[in-house]
Amino acid sequence: MARTLLGTPLWASYLARQQAATTDCEPVRRLAGTEWYLSPYNLYLKALEIELFRRFQVVRPALEIGGGGGETSQHAFAGRLIDVDCEYYVPNLGLNLRRGILYAVTRAHVGGSPYAMPFRSGAFNTVVSIHVFDHLTAVNTALAEIARVLRPGGLLAFTTYAGHLFDGLPVRTLYRRPFWSGYGSLRHDDPDDARGQNMCSLSEWRAYGQLAGLNLIEVRSFTRRDRFLTAMRLEMAGDPRLFRAWYQRVVSQWINEDLTRPPPYADAGNVLLVWQRTAR
Repeated sequence: MARTLLGTPLWASYLARQQAATTDCEPVRRLAGTEWYLSPYNLYLKALEIELFRRFQVVRPALEIGGGGGETSQHAFAGRLIDVDCEYYVPNLGLNLRRGILYAVTRAHVGGSPYAMPFRSGAFNTVVSIHVFDHLTAVNTALAEIARVLRPGGLLAFTTYAGHLFDGLPVRTLYRRPFWSGYGSLRHDDPDDARGQNMCSLSEWRAYGQLAGLNLIEVRSFTRRDRFLTAMRLEMAGDPRLFRAWYQRVVSQWINEDLTRPPPYADAGNVLLVWQRTAR
């Protein structure tokens, strides 16, 4: 089957773009043709996530941890420059080099680990990470390493699940990935591909940060927990191509509403946390 660089069948990509032309939601139109566009809960998550990072001030030199395949970064940092992407999931590094997607916003890519990065201390003014912390099994080590490579006063911004998102769900609930990827578990601690990690309260996050010399200075909640879980269950129900037009209209409405009235943390499915490196 013919496929685009992002792995989406060409016919599905074309239909996604046609549907995007009918929505009044700019963050959704921006994702037309990407794999996120075919996933109800990822569309809801990524459209808002990208919008938050587009509004976040990146002061160079800047590091991204875990750029993945670049589908998110190329939109989140459009028109700006990230100096280095440290891709902790090594298979993605070769994929990025072949695609060349990230080079529009990133100068260089290195393989590495968020627990031991190949950079000198105090190398960066800004560190960003888009939904990587829910995959990390040693959060204390990662935060300490990020604090090491940040200059005093430098900022770390990352997105992750809100602490209570999966409350009441079985810890190994299966979810449907985009239709070409089959099924996976919402939460597991396989060190090679952990998911659903670090489901922390804000007080727990503050405590982790203080240990690493990071002060939590801003919290931006996004997506509403009940809606996010509804979109997740919708995706589990079957092939999202069958109801794409309907869910894209609904999710577009949710996104526009959430951009106007962000949910409080207690009602949120996801959160952007902004930290500042203390001077010590």
